[in-house]
Amino acid sequence: MLDIDLQKRLDQASSAIRREKTGLSTAQHIVITIAVSLFMMTAGIATYAQLSAVPAMPSDDLGKLAVIVSDVTETVPADIWAAMERHIGKKVEDFDSADQVRAVAFLLDLIEKQPKPTINIW
Repeated sequence: MLDIDLQKRLDQASSAIRREKTGLSTAQHIVITIAVSLFMMTAGIATYAQLSAVPAMPSDDLGKLAVIVSDVTETVPADIWAAMERHIGKKVEDFDSADQVRAVAFLLDLIEKQPKPTINIW
């Protein structure tokens, strides 16, 4: 163990080596506050835009669904496509996300209206 005198000298030497921390000036505090505020505002705007954006379906997926409907209804896909555009009232290129939802509902409605095959078990 170290003796007490040696311990006291070590404590005195270590306090001489320590430097006082300098505080930030008022201008530095203001700049840091503004930088953090701008960053948080940008992150909030980006998050809101990401969460509030309605996802859009590519027209290729609508085309695939139209082909599936044409297989079920045994019609030509172009006729289904034209009927869908007439039902919505716009060309597919002009559809927004609400129109796409209505188009999918229209196509699914065509599938549901098809007569279901019945099986006679007797």
